[in-house]
Amino acid sequence: MIITIGRQFGSGGGEAGKLVAERLGYKFYDNEILTMAAEASGLSPAAVSRFDEQPGNSLIYSMYMSTIPTGDMLPINQQLAFAQFNAIRVAARQDNCVFIGRCADYVLRQRRDVVDLFIHADMEFRKQRVIAAPEVYHITAENVERAIRKQDKKRADYYNFFTHGSWGSADNYHLALDSSYLGIEGVADAIVYFVQLREKQLKEEK
Repeated sequence: MIITIGRQFGSGGGEAGKLVAERLGYKFYDNEILTMAAEASGLSPAAVSRFDEQPGNSLIYSMYMSTIPTGDMLPINQQLAFAQFNAIRVAARQDNCVFIGRCADYVLRQRRDVVDLFIHADMEFRKQRVIAAPEVYHITAENVERAIRKQDKKRADYYNFFTHGSWGSADNYHLALDSSYLGIEGVADAIVYFVQLREKQLKEEK
């Protein structure tokens, strides 16, 4: 089984995903996908980190998709995105996985053994989590709400650009969970239960 998790910034989607991976014995991929993409593409780790989840140029992207160019014709952020998508496909073929962000739901959309999730939370909950972990988020309390909205927009722009979908829209996911309502542990519990139900359903179909 494959689990993909889209998440609002500060909602704890990555933390919940890691808990799920530990409980189910799945491989966990968040920043690990960046390392894999860098190794496969030859891009430097610094470039990979800088351009992670950055939307591309729609004109250049259209030109690329309508021709058969070499990969280096694309801007570096789009080269990185496609390298990440390939890394996601490779990892998904090898083992049960949890993927955080990076359009994994779209990349693996043809597979029936995928559970696509979106984690969200109210702004106050997200602000408190971000403020409580400055070593993780590197955001000051004075700018926290503005920074959260900026990161959400960045993720939405990236997702919408590469998938032509709508980030956070219920139509794109099998389940959406509110971490400010359930808590991170509760979200992880709900995901494990949901995945186990899907596994049972797939077994019964065989």
